[in-house]
Amino acid sequence: MRTRALAIITSLVTAGAVLMPGTASAEPWPSNCDWGISGLRTTSAKCKAGGGYYRAVAKCTSSSYAYGSWEPAGTYPGFSQATCGNSPIAANIGLCRVQPSGKNPCP
Repeated sequence: MRTRALAIITSLVTAGAVLMPGTASAEPWPSNCDWGISGLRTTSAKCKAGGGYYRAVAKCTSSSYAYGSWEPAGTYPGFSQATCGNSPIAANIGLCRVQPSGKNPCP
């Protein structure tokens, strides 16, 4: 189950980075990123290199999304956590990345 979820998450993150219109740019993206579920209601993310910003994103069972704070890539100890209020996480979406100029913003 976890392997399948990670495959889906990787596909979503890659699709968001590759298939969004207007993504051709020499600007760096946040990179060397890790994310995972921390308990029943929280997901966390960290990008250790690159430029721009990132944040954790979680799909909650209440059919809503939870978003963590925007963090600059490569900062220590910088990490982002998204917490579903009173409902558990339905899916660990992973993270959302933005280039330094703010191009290609995600929700």
